[in-house]
Amino acid sequence: MDCKILLVDDEKDIADLIEEVLRQDRFENIKKVYTGMDTVQVCREYQPDVVVLDIMLPDIDGIEVCRQIREFSFCSILFLSSKNDDIDKILGLSCGGDVTVKIGVSESELTINVSDNGGGMSNVTAERLFERYYRGTNTESKTEGTGLGLAIAKNIVELHGGTISVHSTPGVGTSFLIRFPAIKVN
Repeated sequence: MDCKILLVDDEKDIADLIEEVLRQDRFENIKKVYTGMDTVQVCREYQPDVVVLDIMLPDIDGIEVCRQIREFSFCSILFLSSKNDDIDKILGLSCGGDVTVKIGVSESELTINVSDNGGGMSNVTAERLFERYYRGTNTESKTEGTGLGLAIAKNIVELHGGTISVHSTPGVGTSFLIRFPAIKVN
Protein backbone atom coordinates (compact mmCIF):
# COMPACT_ATOMS: atom_id res chain seq x y z
CA MET A 1 0.00 0.00 0.00
CA ASP A 2 1.12 3.58 -0.62
CA CYS A 3 0.42 4.84 2.91
CA LYS A 4 3.55 6.17 4.64
CA ILE A 5 3.67 5.17 8.32
CA LEU A 6 5.95 6.52 11.03
CA LEU A 7 6.10 4.02 13.90
CA VAL A 8 7.30 5.41 17.25
CA ASP A 9 8.02 3.26 20.31
CA ASP A 10 11.08 3.26 22.56
CA GLU A 11 10.75 -0.50 23.06
CA LYS A 12 12.33 -1.98 19.94
CA ASP A 13 10.60 -5.36 20.34
CA ILE A 14 7.17 -3.73 20.36
CA ALA A 15 8.05 -1.54 17.37
CA ASP A 16 9.29 -4.60 15.47
CA LEU A 17 6.11 -6.54 16.29
CA ILE A 18 3.84 -3.71 15.13
CA GLU A 19 5.93 -3.32 11.98
CA GLU A 20 5.58 -7.04 11.22
CA VAL A 21 1.79 -6.89 11.63
CA LEU A 22 1.60 -3.85 9.34
CA ARG A 23 3.79 -5.55 6.71
CA GLN A 24 1.55 -8.64 6.82
CA ASP A 25 -1.31 -6.28 5.95
CA ARG A 26 0.77 -5.10 2.95
CA PHE A 27 1.93 -1.75 4.36
CA GLU A 28 5.45 -1.31 3.00
CA ASN A 29 6.41 2.34 3.59
CA ILE A 30 7.26 2.18 7.30
CA LYS A 31 9.93 4.11 9.19
CA LYS A 32 10.68 3.44 12.87
CA VAL A 33 12.06 5.84 15.46
CA TYR A 34 12.57 5.40 19.19
CA THR A 35 12.57 8.89 20.75
CA GLY A 36 10.29 11.90 20.73
CA MET A 37 12.89 14.33 19.36
CA ASP A 38 13.70 11.98 16.48
CA THR A 39 9.98 11.62 15.78
CA VAL A 40 9.45 15.34 15.20
CA GLN A 41 12.51 15.61 12.93
CA VAL A 42 11.73 12.47 10.91
CA CYS A 43 8.07 13.48 10.61
CA ARG A 44 9.12 16.80 9.02
CA GLU A 45 11.34 15.00 6.50
CA TYR A 46 9.33 11.83 5.83
CA GLN A 47 5.87 13.48 5.82
CA PRO A 48 3.96 10.33 6.84
CA ASP A 49 0.26 9.79 6.32
CA VAL A 50 -0.02 8.11 9.73
CA VAL A 51 2.04 8.30 12.93
CA VAL A 52 1.66 5.39 15.38
CA LEU A 53 2.89 7.08 18.56
CA ASP A 54 3.70 5.63 21.98
CA ILE A 55 2.76 8.02 24.79
CA MET A 56 5.66 7.03 27.07
CA LEU A 57 8.93 7.98 25.36
CA PRO A 58 12.32 8.47 27.04
CA ASP A 59 12.97 12.14 26.20
CA ILE A 60 9.67 13.94 25.55
CA ASP A 61 6.31 12.23 25.90
CA GLY A 62 4.00 11.41 23.01
CA ILE A 63 1.54 14.17 23.98
CA GLU A 64 4.21 16.83 23.47
CA VAL A 65 5.40 15.11 20.28
CA CYS A 66 1.82 15.29 18.96
CA ARG A 67 1.59 19.00 19.79
CA GLN A 68 4.83 19.68 17.91
CA ILE A 69 3.74 17.61 14.90
CA ARG A 70 0.43 19.48 14.75
CA GLU A 71 2.39 22.71 14.23
CA PHE A 72 3.34 21.55 10.71
CA SER A 73 1.32 18.44 9.79
CA PHE A 74 -2.24 17.18 9.67
CA CYS A 75 -1.29 13.50 9.34
CA SER A 76 -3.35 10.98 11.30
CA ILE A 77 -1.93 10.21 14.75
CA LEU A 78 -2.74 6.95 16.48
CA PHE A 79 -1.64 6.81 20.14
CA LEU A 80 -0.43 3.66 21.87
CA SER A 81 -0.55 3.42 25.65
CA SER A 82 -0.09 0.62 28.14
CA LYS A 83 -1.08 2.90 31.00
CA ASN A 84 -4.53 2.42 32.46
CA ASP A 85 -5.15 6.14 32.81
CA ASP A 86 -8.09 7.80 31.07
CA ILE A 87 -6.16 11.07 31.32
CA ASP A 88 -3.80 9.79 28.58
CA LYS A 89 -6.77 9.26 26.28
CA ILE A 90 -8.15 12.71 27.02
CA LEU A 91 -4.78 14.43 26.60
CA GLY A 92 -3.95 12.45 23.46
CA LEU A 93 -7.18 13.30 21.71
CA SER A 94 -7.26 16.92 22.91
CA CYS A 95 -3.73 17.68 21.66
CA GLY A 96 -4.59 16.60 18.12
CA GLY A 97 -4.46 12.81 18.15
CA ASP A 98 -7.02 10.95 16.09
CA VAL A 99 -7.17 7.53 17.74
CA THR A 100 -5.95 6.16 21.07
CA VAL A 101 -5.24 2.46 21.59
CA LYS A 102 -4.91 1.58 25.28
CA ILE A 103 -3.81 -1.90 26.34
CA GLY A 104 -4.27 -3.18 29.87
CA VAL A 105 -3.04 -6.46 31.31
CA SER A 106 -4.01 -7.96 34.65
CA GLU A 107 -3.91 -11.45 36.12
CA SER A 108 -7.50 -12.03 34.99
CA GLU A 109 -7.75 -10.33 31.59
CA LEU A 110 -6.28 -8.42 28.68
CA THR A 111 -8.20 -5.29 27.63
CA ILE A 112 -7.84 -3.24 24.48
CA ASN A 113 -9.61 0.10 24.26
CA VAL A 114 -9.69 1.90 20.90
CA SER A 115 -11.09 5.45 21.08
CA ASP A 116 -11.46 8.33 18.68
CA ASN A 117 -12.66 11.91 18.80
CA GLY A 118 -14.70 11.62 15.62
CA GLY A 119 -18.35 12.32 14.98
CA GLY A 120 -19.67 9.46 17.10
CA MET A 121 -22.82 7.56 16.22
CA SER A 122 -26.40 7.22 17.36
CA ASN A 123 -27.53 4.56 19.83
CA VAL A 124 -29.42 2.77 17.04
CA THR A 125 -26.26 2.53 14.94
CA ALA A 126 -24.13 1.43 17.92
CA GLU A 127 -26.65 -1.31 18.82
CA ARG A 128 -26.58 -2.74 15.27
CA LEU A 129 -22.89 -2.19 14.53
CA PHE A 130 -21.84 -5.84 14.95
CA GLU A 131 -24.63 -7.22 12.72
CA ARG A 132 -23.57 -8.75 9.42
CA TYR A 133 -23.94 -6.40 6.44
CA TYR A 134 -24.91 -3.43 8.64
CA ARG A 135 -23.00 -0.35 7.46
CA GLY A 136 -24.64 2.44 9.44
CA THR A 137 -25.24 4.47 6.27
CA ASN A 138 -27.60 4.18 3.36
CA THR A 139 -26.11 2.39 0.37
CA GLU A 140 -26.48 5.38 -1.94
CA SER A 141 -24.24 7.70 0.10
CA LYS A 142 -21.28 5.41 0.69
CA THR A 143 -20.00 2.59 -1.46
CA GLU A 144 -17.00 1.43 0.61
CA GLY A 145 -17.25 -1.56 2.91
CA THR A 146 -19.47 -4.58 3.03
CA GLY A 147 -20.70 -4.36 6.60
CA LEU A 148 -18.80 -7.53 7.50
CA GLY A 149 -15.67 -6.19 9.25
CA LEU A 150 -17.04 -5.67 12.75
CA ALA A 151 -19.21 -8.79 12.57
CA ILE A 152 -16.12 -10.84 11.73
CA ALA A 153 -14.08 -9.07 14.43
CA LYS A 154 -16.78 -9.88 17.00
CA ASN A 155 -16.79 -13.55 15.97
CA ILE A 156 -12.99 -13.77 16.26
CA VAL A 157 -13.02 -12.12 19.69
CA GLU A 158 -15.78 -14.43 20.92
CA LEU A 159 -13.99 -17.53 19.55
CA HIS A 160 -11.11 -16.58 21.83
CA GLY A 161 -13.44 -16.30 24.83
CA GLY A 162 -13.57 -12.51 24.73
CA THR A 163 -16.11 -9.76 24.39
CA ILE A 164 -16.28 -6.59 22.32
CA SER A 165 -18.52 -3.61 23.00
CA VAL A 166 -18.95 -0.09 21.69
CA HIS A 167 -19.81 3.17 23.42
CA SER A 168 -20.44 6.23 21.31
CA THR A 169 -21.67 9.76 21.78
CA PRO A 170 -22.69 11.80 18.72
CA GLY A 171 -20.35 14.75 18.29
CA VAL A 172 -17.87 13.40 20.85
CA GLY A 173 -16.45 10.11 19.60
CA THR A 174 -16.52 6.33 19.83
CA SER A 175 -14.75 3.74 22.01
CA PHE A 176 -14.47 0.02 21.41
CA LEU A 177 -13.59 -2.15 24.41
CA ILE A 178 -12.24 -5.64 23.77
CA ARG A 179 -11.70 -8.02 26.71
CA PHE A 180 -9.97 -11.39 26.68
CA PRO A 181 -9.64 -13.71 29.68
CA ALA A 182 -6.09 -14.39 30.82
CA ILE A 183 -4.62 -17.70 29.80
CA LYS A 184 -3.02 -19.76 32.55
CA VAL A 185 0.44 -20.98 31.57
CA ASN A 186 1.97 -23.82 33.58
